[in-house]
Amino acid sequence: MSQSNLKSAHLEGANLFKAVLNGADLTGAFLQGAQFLNCAQLVLAHNWQSAFRDDALGCGAAIPDARLTG
Repeated sequence: MSQSNLKSAHLEGANLFKAVLNGADLTGAFLQGAQFLNCAQLVLAHNWQSAFRDDALGCGAAIPDARLTG
């Protein structure tokens, strides 16, 4: 998934075991409940801070509130 355009992608509950997200654009992606996702994978992606993700994946950045999207 390196260098992929995942803007606003709905990946809730996706199995990301061994997924490589280097350079992928996660702007506004929905990652809640994604399996095997961790901070080491996220921080190598672009715009990961704007992705909607579980509390355990704070990774040093605020987590957007999906309830506020229209």
